[in-house]
Amino acid sequence: MRRFVARAFLVTLALALAAGCSMFARKIPETHRYQLVTPPTQVAIPPDVRIELRSVSGGAPYQDTGLAVQTSEYRIDSYRFHRWVAPPTDMVADRLRSIIYAPSTAGETQADARTAVLQADVQGFQQVQTGSQSAGLVTIQTCLYPTGIFQRAFWCQSFSKSTPASADGPEAATAAINSSLNDVLQQFASAMPAAVAAMPKPIPPRAAAQAMP
Repeated sequence: MRRFVARAFLVTLALALAAGCSMFARKIPETHRYQLVTPPTQVAIPPDVRIELRSVSGGAPYQDTGLAVQTSEYRIDSYRFHRWVAPPTDMVADRLRSIIYAPSTAGETQADARTAVLQADVQGFQQVQTGSQSAGLVTIQTCLYPTGIFQRAFWCQSFSKSTPASADGPEAATAAINSSLNDVLQQFASAMPAAVAAMPKPIPPRAAAQAMP
């Protein structure tokens, strides 16, 4: 009788453990990953000008693959199981490179081209949830600097766009963020002629020699 009770107890325990494992396995949500779809952005950069990307910075939520969601003026969280394929700072860097490194309309950049360095800061790349309304916000500040260290920017401009989401949920939010980024990249490209015009003029060799102590 004791053997029968012990065996029944072990069988019951095994079944309970199996059911518990199955229950916990079903509770783990699947991780969803999202990518950006951005069409090519055209920009006219003269062949005697070269722009190089120095860095793309951003706050903690934008250096992580988690999809950021803003639920109040002060609070920004991230979805645990809804993630980008790469951190927003990396994805923005790729898009900016594709714009500034594209061949100029007049041909390849000249070997002796004037050079400036671009630095960008991702200040918004999130779902903004206000009550039942959701939108995708992208804000990027860009600055151009002369080459060298400890140089002051000669041009800075911020670009921002908020796009209402077509539905609730993180997937619709990523589509809205994608749309906002496309608009911001177009704003950046449209501003490039003014940025290039603000570049300091090169000092003639004779004037540069006279300026030396």
